[in-house]
Amino acid sequence: MSSPSLVIPIPDRLESLVGQMRAGGAQQPAVLVKRERWRVAAGAYGALLREIPGELDRVSGRAFVLGCPRSQRGALAGFIASQIWGFRTTGYGPHRLGEALARPGLGRILARARAQLADGDPVGAFRTLCVTSEIPHVGMAFGSKFLYFADPHGRALILDFWLRAWLTKHASVRLRGERDEREYAMWLLIAGQWAKALKITSEQLELVMFTDALPIDSPWRPAPDAQRAERPAKEGRPARATTPPATTRVVLLGCVKLKLEHRAPAKDLYVSPLWKGRRAYAESAGCPWLILSAKYGLLEPEQSVAPYDVALAELTASARRAWGEQIVQALQARFDSLDGMTFDVHAGAAYRSAIAPRLRELGATIDQPLLGLTMGRQLSWYRSHTAAAARRAALAERRRHATPAEVSRALHTLEEQPRRVAAIDWAGA
Repeated sequence: MSSPSLVIPIPDRLESLVGQMRAGGAQQPAVLVKRERWRVAAGAYGALLREIPGELDRVSGRAFVLGCPRSQRGALAGFIASQIWGFRTTGYGPHRLGEALARPGLGRILARARAQLADGDPVGAFRTLCVTSEIPHVGMAFGSKFLYFADPHGRALILDFWLRAWLTKHASVRLRGERDEREYAMWLLIAGQWAKALKITSEQLELVMFTDALPIDSPWRPAPDAQRAERPAKEGRPARATTPPATTRVVLLGCVKLKLEHRAPAKDLYVSPLWKGRRAYAESAGCPWLILSAKYGLLEPEQSVAPYDVALAELTASARRAWGEQIVQALQARFDSLDGMTFDVHAGAAYRSAIAPRLRELGATIDQPLLGLTMGRQLSWYRSHTAAAARRAALAERRRHATPAEVSRALHTLEEQPRRVAAIDWAGA
């Protein structure tokens, strides 16, 4: 039986992009989840922020949302994660998320949409979420982001301004981007048939089109596959050129002896002055940070753990080596390739010696800024460096010039969603 003809001919531009994708390409940068930025917007759902990973990209975001419980609470956690990923660092993101979360019955609506996705009906899920419910700011673009993350079958795709612009320019397909399930159904049909003909997934097709449509300085654009200078070959490991990882610096904090007497998020479990200094520095560093636990291994700051009384220095040499290998494997699972990454290690000698040699073998750099300092000098170092980081962050908040990509996004948003708001009611300062 012959395959059905395509609704729209495949644009030459798309075939070229898919060829480049097969030759190898970088992934979209991850979004660092700064929970304090979203806490006010989350309101009554603030506790759900603790469940969201510290970084979100397409892979980790989908994994998190698909792993959320099949309940209204689980649907809300997945929704918040998808919107944080979608808004990225956009200034109006928290305000819009807060307005969406204030919609009565939102959990029920999201749970219903998830059920329709599970039943293989992404268009019905779009109708439930984006057409009949009228959730503020959850239309074609941001509604489809949640559906993309929540669809266990991988059929729901994102459809935002950039994809619609690409379709108009290269395929003469004009979609208005309104809350119209027919437009969404048409997009899924076109994408599905093009993907089948090109022998890729619909998700891959959407990603290459989206990336191609972005401005050159967009924060969503993957880093180019520039070949970095090869490292000198080591015995047993040939030199190679690799693509820089999306995350290039990570702070690792060693656990301390003084702890709470009850279960708590890992970042709150430790209570010594040294830990408070380490944590304040890590939270101001502007990059992901993780905890090295002598008992539990690699911990996310929000991961809930029970108190324990294990000191790494008191374990046997073989046990410390096994612990170190476990940590490195967990870091590889978290960040994929460690080649080119820098690990800023704030931990005792037993922790550093257990992981540093293997990390260096894998191409990582180890920074140990407090090596050899007394306790008093360490605490002083944390006070001064945390204050400096806070000053840098404050200066960044007062940036007065927008990039061309930010101006472009703002203009497109005003064009698509005009709304008159008195200046006194604007979000933020």
